[in-house]
Amino acid sequence: MIRAARFPLLAAALVVLLAGTALAAQPYWQDEGYRGVPADRADEPVMVARAYRPASEAELARRAEVRELLLLAQADEELFSEDELASEWTPEEGEAPATTREDPWEGFNRAMFEFNDFFYMYLLEPTSTVYAVVIPELFRHGISNAYDNVRYPIRLVNNLLQGKLENAGRETLKFLSNTVFGFLGLVEVTRDKAFLNPPEQDLGKTFRVWGAETGPYVVWPVLGPSTIRNTVGDVGDGFLDPVNYVRPYYWPYVLHAHDRVNQTSLRLGDYGKFKESSLDPYVALRSLYFQSREAKEIDPWRDDGNATAKQAEEVPGF
Repeated sequence: MIRAARFPLLAAALVVLLAGTALAAQPYWQDEGYRGVPADRADEPVMVARAYRPASEAELARRAEVRELLLLAQADEELFSEDELASEWTPEEGEAPATTREDPWEGFNRAMFEFNDFFYMYLLEPTSTVYAVVIPELFRHGISNAYDNVRYPIRLVNNLLQGKLENAGRETLKFLSNTVFGFLGLVEVTRDKAFLNPPEQDLGKTFRVWGAETGPYVVWPVLGPSTIRNTVGDVGDGFLDPVNYVRPYYWPYVLHAHDRVNQTSLRLGDYGKFKESSLDPYVALRSLYFQSREAKEIDPWRDDGNATAKQAEEVPGF
């Protein structure tokens, strides 16, 4: 008798549970406090049940992040097929040449990504943290400016190779101004002068302008993400980098290592946040690399006469 009564009781409980869930469900982007969804998609019937228990701020932030990721994933599935996502990307007119997103060496690249992750977390970041404690931030920014200033030949030559004679002249004026009035480049006096901040050029970008294919994506130990085209470009730029001609022979290695530690000390914590916000840090870094390298160049002087150099620096780079 008791056993026979179990089924109706369970069925009734199940009906109540489902009814309560249906009543609590609503489109997840209509939750209070959620932003960033296009208005034309606000009525789509994507449903997520609300929890009745009080949620902490951390829990609400986690839910918002998951919802946004789900929305982005859904948008990708709706807008692109698997064949389209794996095919060659063709930009609009005036943008960078088409670049393949294929990753035929993913096994090797993931292994190198794990190595670089270990290298960063257990060597580069601790060293940069100690360095940041010893060297004041103002000095570290000055050192970064000096390294950037001394690499003027790379930008000059690549502007000339691309036929951008006006930009080559702008780069020269920038170099002279920072060297003469900025104490050999320690102070970037041209920072807010749009005319004196043309888009930075390197040999990888020059090859792109010449129509060279990107080639496979590759992750190098310590050096990080690149492509075959940009790797060859980096080697060529090395011959234009004055740092590589400092003697005795070991000083270029010392200076490059110092530059890397100094740059990292100015971005402490960024990599950790990047990893925490990524479902797959390897894929996220690969996507970010292509976006930063293939993005349409922003010239703060030509695109907006009132723009500043700081606006141009908002484009991510490596």
